[in-house]
Amino acid sequence: MLKRTLLGAAVASALFAGAATAGVVAITSSPSLEANSPGALEQYASPQVNYKAGLSVESGAGLESAAANITLAQEIFGNKSEESTFELPSVTYVIDPTKAAMAEEGHTVKLTLGRTVVRFAKAVTPNQIQIAGLAEGTGFTIATGSGSSDNVLELRLNREGADQVKRSHTIHFNFRTPSSLDGTPAKVTNMRAPLQGDATFVSGSWNPKVSLLEDPLNELRFEVTVSAQFDTTTGTVGGDPANNDSAEPLKIFTSLPAVYWDVLSTNQYGQHRVLHPLDLNNQDRSFDASVSVGSANSASYGSNYARLGAVRLGINKDVLNEAGRTVFGFAGGDKVASTLTGNFSGISDVGITSQTCEEFAAAPSAAVKYWNAAAIKAALDGQGNATLPVSFDNANINQVYNVCVKASGSVPMQALQRFDVGDLKVDFENVRYVDRTIPGNRLDEFWKNSCVASLFNLPSSSVSDQFFIRLTNTSDDGRNGKVRGILFDQNGKRYPATGSSYLVDSTGKTELKAHETGVYTVTEVAKAFGVDGSSWNGVNGRARLVLEGEFPTCEALGLIRSANGTITNMTSTTQGNFNEDGSSTSENHKAGNNRN
Repeated sequence: MLKRTLLGAAVASALFAGAATAGVVAITSSPSLEANSPGALEQYASPQVNYKAGLSVESGAGLESAAANITLAQEIFGNKSEESTFELPSVTYVIDPTKAAMAEEGHTVKLTLGRTVVRFAKAVTPNQIQIAGLAEGTGFTIATGSGSSDNVLELRLNREGADQVKRSHTIHFNFRTPSSLDGTPAKVTNMRAPLQGDATFVSGSWNPKVSLLEDPLNELRFEVTVSAQFDTTTGTVGGDPANNDSAEPLKIFTSLPAVYWDVLSTNQYGQHRVLHPLDLNNQDRSFDASVSVGSANSASYGSNYARLGAVRLGINKDVLNEAGRTVFGFAGGDKVASTLTGNFSGISDVGITSQTCEEFAAAPSAAVKYWNAAAIKAALDGQGNATLPVSFDNANINQVYNVCVKASGSVPMQALQRFDVGDLKVDFENVRYVDRTIPGNRLDEFWKNSCVASLFNLPSSSVSDQFFIRLTNTSDDGRNGKVRGILFDQNGKRYPATGSSYLVDSTGKTELKAHETGVYTVTEVAKAFGVDGSSWNGVNGRARLVLEGEFPTCEALGLIRSANGTITNMTSTTQGNFNEDGSSTSENHKAGNNRN
């Protein structure tokens, strides 16, 4: 049947070769679409300029939505989908008036369904066809299209019909009018599943219910077109083929994926200098709200809460369900699930919420999806990692949800904590549908304490020896970052009292590039913390400085240059780097001075 259809198309092409394409076919209910039908510059079909993917004339988007087609969900084309039937839209064929003037008894009008393999599901009855100005079902006989094996509907004009075509040159195919045989609209069936030729879509199914078929025509996209022809060479008064009229195909059915899974991370690694800095003063049990975190604000970031990113379960609102007349949505038995994975050490509450993270911290249980300390603990492994399952339904579609965490305030958070949203798995209850797996993505990472250097022997600036620090950003990933820290005098007083302060080196550098070195003298250190460096605010003795580089790895040297020029390394511990070989534990910090 496929080969015969192709042969028929070739014959039709030869028959109308050389004839100007003047007629148009358009969806009947919007006459304004006729001017934009095939052959015009603004045809409402891909890839024409006015085509807008995902808007269907059936779903309330409106006929002026720049999509003169019915868009079906690709998910519905699974096992035995060729047995499904879809109601045809009513269409109008406007014949070129010059050609219509040549109409005679015996001439024919053909309406052809093309592109994807498709057939009329049943006979089209005469009452569903009207030559403008005549009563429905008069002025013609149906030559073909009277059975379910046809993709061509052919009308043969009688004398009355030919005369009316000359006057009105318009034929309405009112497929939505109930058939005189069974009282239902005209339908199509045997529509070839797009997934049978779309390896990309099928490969995304974790449990595919359709096998790939050979596709010699390379029909990778499901679509149905309708084209129309007026043939003046038939009948007893056959004329010149130059008087024939042909309307190029108008796309009436197409398909798009209905389900989308968006992981919206605004805190991707490397985007901000500090994503969620931990508070050194509180031993990493809370966030340091005094340190800038890029574009974050109080709605998404505070001392006990942080926004990791956002997720969105999208359903294309203008893609239709199996019936072809209703908007796609999940059924009660459909299973739609994903996961939130990460290191939840020091986290007491996790939520997926339509509110801000500030509001979440105030009332965690109000979140749409919520895990309390007990639920998190039950899922934790020995390293603080957990996978939290999350399910969705129609109440959750097309909403952007913040993913928020709340610090426990009693257990330290880790130096490196990564959070991922897993793949979305859609297991449809309808066995004809194609189950989907849509990839997830990284949400956020806590790169806070990845580089820590402690220096224990800072003399005051009043001594003859000149003290200075050389801190090098040894990161290989090209990440730049600022340098901040805290200072303790010999009596243990902390500067600043809470949070930490940024340091500027002796040449004015506010941040260090990868493999760049900053030099900090006692003068720069004292200025950063607002103390008298000549006596450490009267305490004298030696101060202790904890530096933190906002980049993965660093090396620090505390050096003293004596009056005779001799340089002595006074560094006790040179580094506290995270080597990305596991979670932040003592055995995994090979270079060993991380505070965790």
